[in-house]
Amino acid sequence: MTIRTLSTAGFNQAMMNNVGTLTSELQRVQTQISTGLKTRQYGDLGSSAVLDINLRNQTAGIDAYQRTIAVVQGRLDIVDKNLLSMRTDGLQVRDLIIAQGNHDAGREAIVAAAKNALTNIVSKLNTNVNGRFVFGGVETQSAPMVSADALLATASGAVNAALSAAPPGVPAAIQGAVDDVFNGVNPPATPADANWYAGGAAHPSTEIDHGLPLDYSITGNDPAFAKMLNALATIASLPTPADGPAAAPPATIDRADFDAAMQAAFNTLNGGLGGLDMLVSKNGNNQSLLDSTEQMHEATQTIVKSQIGDIENVDLTEASTRLSQLQTQLQATFQTIALLRSLSLVDYLK
Repeated sequence: MTIRTLSTAGFNQAMMNNVGTLTSELQRVQTQISTGLKTRQYGDLGSSAVLDINLRNQTAGIDAYQRTIAVVQGRLDIVDKNLLSMRTDGLQVRDLIIAQGNHDAGREAIVAAAKNALTNIVSKLNTNVNGRFVFGGVETQSAPMVSADALLATASGAVNAALSAAPPGVPAAIQGAVDDVFNGVNPPATPADANWYAGGAAHPSTEIDHGLPLDYSITGNDPAFAKMLNALATIASLPTPADGPAAAPPATIDRADFDAAMQAAFNTLNGGLGGLDMLVSKNGNNQSLLDSTEQMHEATQTIVKSQIGDIENVDLTEASTRLSQLQTQLQATFQTIALLRSLSLVDYLK
């Protein structure tokens, strides 16, 4: 005959261990409910930990691209406004030449308008935003353009010198003199744009998405600006026309040569305006590309963050249900332990 014995010690210990387990799980679920997260440690995510880390790296990369896009978009907006304003300045002079280039009052008005446009365009090319000169290329800390007064003085000096030499072809001599100002004398010994541009080279392309570089740099020495400034400086440097051929004092010009020189400058200005339109188009295309890329990043970011949430975030409904279950189990365990501790041999023999 086998005699069974009652030992509450082992059972009591098992109940105590169960209390520890339930208490730990209860605390974990309470933390999940209070933080909204399944865990604060990647290691506790199990097999999902690697995926979670990769997704977080992906969203960090997208954040970086979005910050870059925001900065570049701000610069492109500023560039766009200035390009359109410079275009307006150039068109006003061009249209004035067409409308009033055949009488002295008109010629005087055209010269004044050219001086004003030259000043405005140089000022716009020296646009500074938050300490950064947007048309200076890699040299962002100093004004890229020589002052309009200094540029006009250089061009006027070159034109006066050419006229004082009494050249056989006055319009061609004027244009050649101004070309030397803008193209440099005997390049490359002298930088071609040293007389009017003090900025740097175009800055490199900026990556706005993986494998997607954006070339948005527009510098103050772009050929479009060079042609416009050349034309405006030429017109602004023309002396008041006089009757007959050049005479004393030096640096005089007759109306025929004045008109021919102005017409040559008009053609150069038209070329510059055409180049400027291409810059406006380039800038606009870059703005569109930034917009579409940003939209793509936004959509991707939403998906990635949703995936991260699925891995990291706790379902509050499930967690609340689990908390209630654990509280019930823990209460039942405490009741069992209390019952065990109240048992005696007399109780058992009953």
